[in-house]
Amino acid sequence: ISLQRLVLHTLEVKLGKGLTFTDWQQRPLSPQQMRYAADDVRYLPAAWAELRKTLEAGGAMAWARQECEVMCQAPPYQFSAETSFLKIRGAGTLDAKHLGILRELAIWRNRTAQQADLPPRTVVSDEIMVDLARRAPASEEKLQNIHGLPRPVRVAHSREILKAIAQGLEQGVHVEPEMRKSDELPSEQFRTDCILVVAQSMCMAQGIDPQIAFTRGDIAEMLRTLSGGKDTAGCRVMQGWRGDVVGRPLVQFCRAEAPLQLGWREG
Repeated sequence: ISLQRLVLHTLEVKLGKGLTFTDWQQRPLSPQQMRYAADDVRYLPAAWAELRKTLEAGGAMAWARQECEVMCQAPPYQFSAETSFLKIRGAGTLDAKHLGILRELAIWRNRTAQQADLPPRTVVSDEIMVDLARRAPASEEKLQNIHGLPRPVRVAHSREILKAIAQGLEQGVHVEPEMRKSDELPSEQFRTDCILVVAQSMCMAQGIDPQIAFTRGDIAEMLRTLSGGKDTAGCRVMQGWRGDVVGRPLVQFCRAEAPLQLGWREG
């Protein structure tokens, strides 16, 4: 949720958007700019006071603190040579051999971005990374045929890129990306979508936005784990407060160990 929507929801105050793209480097700042900038923080104590009432009334304060603690930990946001490449947009379209190339390219991109103090995607976009991995050029001449690869990057790093591609081809990768919806059979899609609605209902009944609690992929992962007769404890939907809110009740429901009753009142 945006700050504007949060303040409107909790305090019924509508913040302006007029200066979103203003030039904040100019000096002096105008009174209008000063007020707009101050609005980023002036309502936060009052908004928190309202949120706190809601959390305490619903018995969810411990869940909120737990989620904040997780978000304040560095590891989820740090680069991992073993897993970060799977988060590149389009990685799910590659087979194991080309995923190995993508992993080595991701390691190179991250190292290059750190040295230049830039976000990795500004060095080479995800789309070009996937194209490089799929086409696996083996020479500088073929590297020139990769449309969209910035010329300065190619000139300065062609040798490193080709080396990463060669290493990726040699090593491959043994980690398959998360199953996509398009990979599911129609019956599997239908089952996942049905259970997704059940999980969303469980959250809404407790005043929790389902988008905070899980993704469709999380539900699909839990169902695949259950179908395979494996322990669901490692599934994301079973972790921490998510397990209390939806994970464990959902597993009981899917195992036919506990029925689920849905009701509706006051809108």
